[in-house]
Amino acid sequence: MVQEEERYRVIFLGPAAKDFGLVDKLVRNLQIYFRLSAQNVTKMMRLAPITVKNGINLKEAQRYKTVLEEIGAKVKIEPIDGTGAQQEPSNMSEDFSGKGKVRG
Repeated sequence: MVQEEERYRVIFLGPAAKDFGLVDKLVRNLQIYFRLSAQNVTKMMRLAPITVKNGINLKEAQRYKTVLEEIGAKVKIEPIDGTGAQQEPSNMSEDFSGKGKVRG
């Protein structure tokens, strides 16, 4: 019997700090690393917390978390239960998971 690998989602919680310079750097880096438009980055910042990657394995989720934290984001990883349901309600009206890949 093949056991399914547990799946995770990466949640962008917003900027790691409230410093305007760091927030501006985060915005620029989100556009560069994830090829997001200024409009999508603005939407992410307003809607945080928001899922940026969904249904991935733990290793890939940790890669996203590392890159996002390095560019100034606050991020968490949550497991998705076997039905694909979210374990807690979040403000996630848009999933940015298909917008880009982690480079690095």
